[in-house]
Amino acid sequence: MKNAVRQPNGDVITILNVSLEKGYTFSSRNFAEETGIGKECITMDAARLSGIESNGSIVKLTNGFSGSIYVQCVSGFPSGTCASGCPICCTFSVGKEITGAT
Repeated sequence: MKNAVRQPNGDVITILNVSLEKGYTFSSRNFAEETGIGKECITMDAARLSGIESNGSIVKLTNGFSGSIYVQCVSGFPSGTCASGCPICCTFSVGKEITGAT
């Protein structure tokens, strides 16, 4: 996520062959603390698979996961590119490819 935030050019960063254990949780709040952008500027997404729960701000693995993770960040300029007036907005997705702009 940090690399995507440093260069918010809209490119999708793909992390292949990720294996995670049951109970692993990703949250927009944790990424916000890690990157310095607001949690409202980070969207969490996931494939609709058994064992993955997602509500837009948290992705929780109720089973193990093996697959790819995707991250995309874009600059909020020109104005209106990002919701909520965010200077940078990002999408973090577990197992679901990101297509198009954030």
